[in-house]
Amino acid sequence: MSLPVRVAIGGCGAGVAGFRRSLRRAERVRELVLLAGAGAPRAVSYDQVAAIALLGGDIEELRQYVADHLGELATDNQRNLWLRETLRVFLANNRGYAAAAQELAVHRNTIQYRVGQALDLIGHDFTDHDRTLHLHLALQAARWLGPAVLRPGSPA
Repeated sequence: MSLPVRVAIGGCGAGVAGFRRSLRRAERVRELVLLAGAGAPRAVSYDQVAAIALLGGDIEELRQYVADHLGELATDNQRNLWLRETLRVFLANNRGYAAAAQELAVHRNTIQYRVGQALDLIGHDFTDHDRTLHLHLALQAARWLGPAVLRPGSPA
């Protein structure tokens, strides 16, 4: 039997100010993990979720941000989960199909197909660097917070 224990790590800091900053960060991580629900990892550090912690001060606003930048991919279903995760890993690997394929343990053609499907759903083509940054942040929010920021999917 495993205990329902979670660890939120705020990071290291020097002196009293560093301790306070670490505590504030750990509290933000804790809030995010609680929002993420049962699917969240047992141990999460601030460094892993810093951008989402900063964006997530207002969950309703973050939900709208995700919807604005992910479009149809912001619907919570299995197909969109695969497409979001593929696109997130693709972006994290500097838009490298081979590196993303290796990380996800699928064929390179699968990555190309899924990325193409995802981009078609959101109407994005990587020509606007600011929009690509927002896309990446919205994908991270969806990864960490899932149903808390996604639209409910239709029942199967």
